[in-house]
Amino acid sequence: MTAPVHADRAVAEGQGGNDRSGSAPPHRHADHRWRRRFRPGRQRLRGSGLGRQRPRPRRDDDEHAAAHDFPAHAWQLAATLTEYLDRQGHWHDWLTTQHTALDAARRAADLRGQAVSQRGLARASNWSDQHENALFHFTHALQLYARLDDRAGQARVHRGLSHTLGRMGRQAEALDHARRALALLRGAGDPAGEAVTLNAVGWHLAQLGDHRQALRHCRRALTLPRELGDRSGQAYTWDTLGYAHHHLGEDHRAADCYRHAIALYRDLDMCYYQAETLTHLGDAQAAADTEAARRAWSQALEILDDLGHPEAGQVRAKLDTLRAER
Repeated sequence: MTAPVHADRAVAEGQGGNDRSGSAPPHRHADHRWRRRFRPGRQRLRGSGLGRQRPRPRRDDDEHAAAHDFPAHAWQLAATLTEYLDRQGHWHDWLTTQHTALDAARRAADLRGQAVSQRGLARASNWSDQHENALFHFTHALQLYARLDDRAGQARVHRGLSHTLGRMGRQAEALDHARRALALLRGAGDPAGEAVTLNAVGWHLAQLGDHRQALRHCRRALTLPRELGDRSGQAYTWDTLGYAHHHLGEDHRAADCYRHAIALYRDLDMCYYQAETLTHLGDAQAAADTEAARRAWSQALEILDDLGHPEAGQVRAKLDTLRAER
């Protein structure tokens, strides 16, 4: 059985299709089952007040659905786990669930399930620093969404490709894919997706040194998620605005933007993104207020160490440099 189109929303990156969807999972009984079978997560952010300990869902529910020949349930259950696993930084579990989901969708000859799972696998590979694998799976997802004549799905894949290529340092190619995504979304009735994509265009423009154009795109982006109540979309855009202001030498404005983003990420329990923006905040503060920079970097390091993220080493090096300069 082929799942309905709306099931793809469960792996979107934001509210209203910006790839972090808050829409209800397509199979509520499957969602309830994994919620009942939470297992305790690792202790996080001890005493810092930066986040809250969250239980961790069991990925073997996804494997159970696949093993008992419920292939549609398997890929849709994996889709409902995507937002949680991404926000909490459980990228290995995310990879495992997406592999299981893709196998199940292939057995069922479910094109939409394959497209969703290929894209989910690409995103998990990207965050696991397996960038060539991410490009491989994004390419297959794009082909599948084209066969489904799904312009919104194609736009999400182009946006994913832009993110991966950006992480690989291929900013001009990344910008091209972000612009392709924006062209696909215009007039498609997906304002939240358009807002996140405007932010992506702005981010890559900033990476290429065009900070004024980046600010223009991000200011346009910020109006849409506010209207839609998309707080994660607002957070991404505030972070990009902060980055552009910082590289224009406007560090006080940059710090204000970063604080907006951090507050939203904290409320949304988006651990990695909170740490990333705390790092950016410290960068903006370092020239004028080394103590404030130390506090921001120390908070970022606590989160990254808890996640076991390799970027912890870069933040630790910043703190070591501060100590050496005293």
